Amino acid sequence: MEIISELGVVLEQREHAYRAESDALYMAWQYDQTPEAEQAWRDKVAEIKQRYPKPA
Repeated sequence: MEIISELGVVLEQREHAYRAESDALYMAWQYDQTPEAEQAWRDKVAEIKQRYPKPA
């Protein structure tokens, strides 16, 4: 039961971070369609996932 609760917290943290940090980068990539913009967005998503790892 505790893992489910921890997972919920992590998913909420990720969602908040995605909205605050990566959503704008995603929109910039959609507008620019450049590999650099795509990589910036993907790097930020990976950083957020590393910051808030799912419980084992």
